[in-house]
Amino acid sequence: MLGEQEYQHIGELYPAFRQLTPALQQLVRQSTQPIHVPMGTLLFDLDYPCNLFLLILDGAIRVVKPALSGREILLYRLEAGDSCILTVSCLLGQNDYPARGVVEQDLLGYALPRPLFTQLLDESTPFRNFVFHFFGDRMSDLMSLVEEVAFQQMDQRLAALLVTRGPFLAMTHQQL
Repeated sequence: MLGEQEYQHIGELYPAFRQLTPALQQLVRQSTQPIHVPMGTLLFDLDYPCNLFLLILDGAIRVVKPALSGREILLYRLEAGDSCILTVSCLLGQNDYPARGVVEQDLLGYALPRPLFTQLLDESTPFRNFVFHFFGDRMSDLMSLVEEVAFQQMDQRLAALLVTRGPFLAMTHQQL
């Protein structure tokens, strides 16, 4: 069971949890499990079942779409206070994951089981608004990525990235 201090920490990064009714707050405290996942861990992969909604307090997750050739495209990164739209989509549609999530920095957070996630969506307008706000923001980001990949030449994308990141990049070709 989550203590008051732990729940307040969640509320700092995910303000919708401060707006839950006392009964729903109690249910979250009872049903939410702490998670600690080391860097490099495969958190989810193609066709994995989706049963948990993560609240990230610290760390980072890289979400990619792999190809059969071994190449992959970065869809987005998740950090403290973020929400994964693929997880939301899978939870809502009761589907398996269509992508891969790898822990980039040691992950600390909490996992809400699917039944609790569904109940919060049904019973809490602030939680529902929080979920769909992130969903909308991430969808816009993904549409921008699709536009870049589909309609811009590689050299144009590379030039734009180099201008944005500055004159010196401390990363490998693969990271770039």
